[in-house]
Amino acid sequence: MKRSLLVLAAILFYAGVHANNIRVQNVTLTGQNTSASPKFTNVQFDLSWDNSWASGISWDAAWVFVKYRVGTGNWAHASISTTAAHHSITTNNSVAGTITPTADGVGAFIYRTSTSNGSNNWQGVRLRWNYGTNSVSDTAGVTVRVFALEMVYIPQGSFFMGDASSQYSIRNTAQTGPIQITSENAITVYTGSNAGNVSIPANFPKGYDAFYCMKYEMTQQQYIDWFNTLTVTQKNTRWIGSNANNGSQTSSGTLYTVGTAYRNYIQWRYNTTEDASIQSNIGADRSCNFLNHSDMFAFADWAGLRPMSEFEYEKACRGDQNAVAGEYAWGSTSFTTTGASGNMVNDGTPNEYSNTTNVNVHATYDLGSTNTSGRYGPTRAGMFADSTSTRVKAGAGYYGVMDLTGNMWENCVKVPCYNTSNWYSSYTRTNHGDGTLTSGGEGDVSTWPSTARQMTPKGGTIYNYTTFLQVSGRRPAYYSDRYNYTMASYSCQSSSMGNISTSINDRRECTGFRAVRTAQ
Repeated sequence: MKRSLLVLAAILFYAGVHANNIRVQNVTLTGQNTSASPKFTNVQFDLSWDNSWASGISWDAAWVFVKYRVGTGNWAHASISTTAAHHSITTNNSVAGTITPTADGVGAFIYRTSTSNGSNNWQGVRLRWNYGTNSVSDTAGVTVRVFALEMVYIPQGSFFMGDASSQYSIRNTAQTGPIQITSENAITVYTGSNAGNVSIPANFPKGYDAFYCMKYEMTQQQYIDWFNTLTVTQKNTRWIGSNANNGSQTSSGTLYTVGTAYRNYIQWRYNTTEDASIQSNIGADRSCNFLNHSDMFAFADWAGLRPMSEFEYEKACRGDQNAVAGEYAWGSTSFTTTGASGNMVNDGTPNEYSNTTNVNVHATYDLGSTNTSGRYGPTRAGMFADSTSTRVKAGAGYYGVMDLTGNMWENCVKVPCYNTSNWYSSYTRTNHGDGTLTSGGEGDVSTWPSTARQMTPKGGTIYNYTTFLQVSGRRPAYYSDRYNYTMASYSCQSSSMGNISTSINDRRECTGFRAVRTAQ
């Protein structure tokens, strides 16, 4: 293969002192084999991040996948070998690593082999790219990009769903308490006075089986890295300045910034081939807001992941611990939110943090005019964690997933609590994205949700409404099911479910996303 490595890129997270600083460097192609079937070459790169850990029960991992293009063509998803022995780490710098490719060849999880913690610095990581499978010729000039997302392994095991206290919480069929999930078998749960007892089929992800969850909500830099691999037509569809509550941004050739007042500095010249970027380098590590339902499905499809179910959300929060009535993601019923004025230090930088004493959640609508890079939106993802923080101080779920309470909504696939139609029976643990989108920029996994009624936000947002912040709170689930509201309707400005809309294309300053993938 003619190795014409024109561009290399990676999704970079949290490059500051409070961050894990995942990075991919020195991307190249090596070891081409034109006689094999399928023909292959190795995508080689260095992979490193800080504050990594493996407990023997759970661990953090990099979800790594590869995009390529031939000449100046469109970006496509690379098929990697499904055989673990075909992948390797040349130099592990005294930290053994394991590479586990997925059975569909979409990507691989890379993580610590043994129980330990610290920094990973793996050099000469090699993923075998079966370029013959992708019908790439031996002499094509190709550009390769390697993407890495931090994930957390959530182990197989029993947990409690619901707390029988929070609004519209799932309960056991006797309505006397939470229900223990002990397998992925079909179950019946109580989801509300209107739907009553609802049967949930075996295929629906109930959180018992192991899965990987994005450690952080999708960040603004991550959105840019994804967006910049799309065609102009796809970008026009996925542009988050379109139909946002700060006005439509769809005039051809005009340079727009999404919403600086809402702490989103992503900018793009609409309907052009230009890349999106961050204005003045402000807030790249913040969670990304203004995402709508179809954005989320498209990103998950492109990245080889899938939306998480509300069962998986509560498992990531609660772990195997008993349910606590009214608890937040860190297992207690109290929290300290970011202050309302001047509390953001290094605002807009990779070191952004809050100086509020004992702060562990961002649930403050107005950060105040003294915060110079926006008042009404998200903060840096994972801002409350450092190498010494406890689960409560970090505002973390049981296994180490960050910001499950507050910052942005966690949009999840739900089961009915009003409407008893069985649409959810087609959503399964095994249907992940394949790395490709439609020509119009939509995700195309047919078994994924297709309407607002099938999704619900969890975990609350920047608006300090206690009933929404609670792990098991399902008021939005009830209202979306009853009236077909979208996530954009959910109390960005009202605790009584204001801003009602039924359009899945609406965007608000409080809507974000994270995705999951079933472990194998």
